[in-house]
Amino acid sequence: MCVIYFLRACYILKCGEGSSLVDYVLNLAFQLDPDYACSVAVQSRALQCLMTVSCTNTLEEVTGKNIDDIR
Repeated sequence: MCVIYFLRACYILKCGEGSSLVDYVLNLAFQLDPDYACSVAVQSRALQCLMTVSCTNTLEEVTGKNIDDIR
């Protein structure tokens, strides 16, 4: 069942690429907002979604980090 939710999240992100949805998932993956704390499991899943729908260059550009640091 979790795979279905993951695929659904990836689909929504892909359809809304360039929108505030990507910013929201980036915030979850990298804890950019100190007022909003989430578990490591949520961070991991958010990063997995980002890496599924985005190319390496886009992730490096948006995060300002090298892909090796992201992984």
